[in-house]
Amino acid sequence: MKNYITYSLIILVLLGRPSEAAEDRGLEVFGDKLLNAIEIFTALSNYPVRYLPDPNISYKEIYQKKVVMDSVQYPRETLKFMKGDCDDLSALYSSCLESIGIRTAFVVVPEHIFIIFDTGIHQRNQDVISYDKASYIVRDNYIWLPVEITELGNSFQSAWSKGIEEMRRGTESGNMEIIDVQKGWERYPPVALPPEDIPLKVSDKDQILAKLEKEILGINNYREDTFNSLVSKYKEEIEKRPNNVQIRNNLGIVYGKRGYDLAIKEFEEVLRIDKYNPSVLNNMGNIYALKGKVTEANEYYRKAKELDPDDGGINFNLGIASFLIGDEEGALRMLQEALESFPTMEEASNVLGFELIRKEDVYLKGGPGKISKEEVKQLLEEALKKLPSEKEKKGEVKRALTFFGGTRGADLSQATDLSWLLYWKE
Repeated sequence: MKNYITYSLIILVLLGRPSEAAEDRGLEVFGDKLLNAIEIFTALSNYPVRYLPDPNISYKEIYQKKVVMDSVQYPRETLKFMKGDCDDLSALYSSCLESIGIRTAFVVVPEHIFIIFDTGIHQRNQDVISYDKASYIVRDNYIWLPVEITELGNSFQSAWSKGIEEMRRGTESGNMEIIDVQKGWERYPPVALPPEDIPLKVSDKDQILAKLEKEILGINNYREDTFNSLVSKYKEEIEKRPNNVQIRNNLGIVYGKRGYDLAIKEFEEVLRIDKYNPSVLNNMGNIYALKGKVTEANEYYRKAKELDPDDGGINFNLGIASFLIGDEEGALRMLQEALESFPTMEEASNVLGFELIRKEDVYLKGGPGKISKEEVKQLLEEALKKLPSEKEKKGEVKRALTFFGGTRGADLSQATDLSWLLYWKE
């Protein structure tokens, strides 16, 4: 599957990069991987590729009869015939995604098989997709979405929703297996097949791009629904227990990533109950940083640090604040201290949302695995490339391309981009 299909690349060339289409429509917040996955699903549906039970033997029969042999089509065969059963379609969609660098895995549940794929969105920023933790799974610190690929011809959102149902069914049955495709390659190398000409036609580019826009707007509406549901849940809990600091803080974080006033109200209420709460002091600092009041933000961060000196995330925010006022050396120093406060780089990645550089090293402060200034820069630059962004009302895209490549702090978006970069302490 690794080498013998490049049809997804053809689809993207014919349609144009989905990130460009999304940028034109204000949808780039979801990131390239998710947009690519949705566009390929939409293009295959429009081709059209459809689900058809195997005329010889279905996956359900294989499962029930414990048959070990099945006629699984090569992806190019499925494209040629424009139909396949659940295993054929799963192989096709997985191949399309893997060929453009999107990791996938097969999920085997009783009588069925479907796939999950890596959205490239760190679990720290899962709210970009959904506020409902049951709507995705976390693997290797990243958000993976389940897709019921037999839904080709319907919406991607329908395929995602059915995938969630299948994941729940597999979990409840206690009989579910996840098979990582790339690990499978280690045991079963790709098959070398002779060339075969399969004319791939995209019948209506504008129609597919319109469907793509509709899909992503639908996902955004779903995200709003899960936001409202979570807020209602927190409010109900607060009515029952108005002095519950944890719930008020959690609600403040949810508000804080989207606005200021409601978040400030919740944080101030917590500080009235517990004025020495380091979580809320840190999060209040985030609100002031988002409002562009970096001096006030620094004051809150330093108070939080005094109360919880071992929390690397607070040092991380202090580093960001230092950068915003133009103190690059101070920023690097604080960020380096933040990373070194974690016992391992893997844990730092989990909390702060960075890619791993040296997973095997221990980053105890002053220890043998001390991180270098160059690595700090590299981590931050990579993190900022993946930040979600949105269009300003005047139509110009807010974008933070690099952190230390000459970009001034004032150029960094202090609304959407910064809210996803800062560390919110629960």
